[in-house]
Amino acid sequence: MLRRCRIAILLLMVSVGLMPLHAQNERPEAMDGTVVGPEVYEAPEECPEDSVLLQPRDSVQRLVETSPEGSVFCFSTGVFENVTIVPRSGDTFVGLEGAVLDGGGETDHAFYIWFNPNPEESIRDVTIRGLTIQNYISDPTWRDQISPLAAVEAGPGWVIEYNTIQDNTTGISLARMNWGWGDGAVIRHNRIVNNEYIGIEGNGSNILFEFNELAGNGWALTDEEKYWSGGGAKFTDQSVWADDTFDAETLIDVERADDDQLIVRYNWVHYNLWNGIWLDLNNRNAIIELNVIEANYGSGFMDELSNGTTVRQNIVRNNRDSNLIDGIWGGAELLLVNSQNGDVYENEIIVSGSGRGIIMIFETYRGEFPSQNYLVRDNVIRFLNEPGFTVAAASSASQNDLVQGVTGGAGEGDFYDSNNRYDGNIYYVQNPNANYWFWGRPLNWAGFRAQGQEPNGECYVIDTNAPCG
Repeated sequence: MLRRCRIAILLLMVSVGLMPLHAQNERPEAMDGTVVGPEVYEAPEECPEDSVLLQPRDSVQRLVETSPEGSVFCFSTGVFENVTIVPRSGDTFVGLEGAVLDGGGETDHAFYIWFNPNPEESIRDVTIRGLTIQNYISDPTWRDQISPLAAVEAGPGWVIEYNTIQDNTTGISLARMNWGWGDGAVIRHNRIVNNEYIGIEGNGSNILFEFNELAGNGWALTDEEKYWSGGGAKFTDQSVWADDTFDAETLIDVERADDDQLIVRYNWVHYNLWNGIWLDLNNRNAIIELNVIEANYGSGFMDELSNGTTVRQNIVRNNRDSNLIDGIWGGAELLLVNSQNGDVYENEIIVSGSGRGIIMIFETYRGEFPSQNYLVRDNVIRFLNEPGFTVAAASSASQNDLVQGVTGGAGEGDFYDSNNRYDGNIYYVQNPNANYWFWGRPLNWAGFRAQGQEPNGECYVIDTNAPCG
C-alpha cells in the first residue's frame, strides 16, 4: 500500500511540473556567479589501494566488523540489497560507478550508529562517498517516532559527499534529533531528492552544508505534520535525551564556544514540499549564504528560535507560490519567527502567487525566545503579486492571516519596540498604493515608513520604475 501511494503521489507531482528532473548543466548560479548544487562526480574506475572490496553478494557488515578500524571499503558496481552498515570511527566507504545501496522499501538504514540516546562514545569521522542510497523506508514513520528514521544516520565529524540519496523516508539524519550532536559534520556535493519526510535533519554545531541539491523532499507530509518539521532541510542545536527513559527532566545540553556556527552555502534548494531550509531551536551564528532557494511549498528559508543568524546574498524566489495554508505558518520567502540579533542583507527576493516577502513574527507564548534586534537591510524584493488579506487588520501573530504579497512584522507585547528594523531595501511592486507591508496592520509604502521603518528604503513600480506614492 505504501509503495502504491508513493507512485501515485510521484505521478501527480510530474503532472503538475513539480518533479526536480534537472540535468546537471541546468544548475543555476549564485549571486557571485558560482554554479550551485553538486558538481559532476567522476567515480573512480578502480578501488583505492589497500581498500576492502565489497561485492553485492558479500556479507558487508561481517567484512566491516572483521577489518581494522579506520579501513577503506570499496563498493563494486552493482546493487547491494537491504544492506545495513554499522561503521567504526574513521571508516571510509566509497563506490565505483553504479554502486547502489537499495533498501527495497523494507529496510530502515543504509548506515546506522544510534542504538541509544547520547552515547558516551559516538562513532565519529566516517566518510561516505560516491554511492547511490535509495529506498530505505521505515513504516511506521514520523507519525509515531521521536524522530524519523533515516537512510544515513550520521554522527560527529562525518563527511558525506558526492552521493545520490533518494526515495527514502528521510535522507540524512545528523545525530538524530534529541539523540546526540553531529558536530563538525561536512555534507557536500550530494543530490538529496524525493525523500518522503525530509532531505536532511541535523542537530549540532560547526556543521558545513554546501553544494548540495535538495529537491522534491517532504512529499508524503500532511498539512498538519508540516507545522513541526519536514521538507528540504532542518537544523537545530538542542538538548538531547540523557537515556532511553525520554524524561524531559533528564535532557542535557552542551556548552558552545562564541564562534561556533552552522554554515549553509551554495546549495540549490527547490521544489521541496514544505520549507526549503529551516533553522529551529538554539542555532547560534548560522551563516546562510549564496544559495538558490526556489519554488518550495512552504518558506524558502525559516529562522525559528535562533540567535545571530546571517542571511546574505541568496536568491530566494517563488516560494509558497501555490500554498493556500493561511496564517503565519503558511510561510514566506524568508520567515523569521521568535529569533533575535539576525542580519538579512543583499538577497534577491521574488514574490509570486500566494507568496510573501520577508516576515518577522513574535509569538508571545514562546516569550523566552524574543523577536528582537533583527535587521533586514539592502535587499531587493520584487512583488509579482497583489497583496491580499483575509482580515482587515491584525495585531497578534496568533490571529493574523498574512495571505500574500506582504513584507513586515506581526506580534504583540514588546515586538514593535524591540529594535526590529527594515531599512535600505528596494521594493518593486505592481500597485504603488497597495498595502504590501504589515506592521500591526496592512500598510502602504507611506504608512510603513510612518512606523519608523525604511527611512532609507526605496519603492518603485515594476516596469515603469515610477516611485511609489
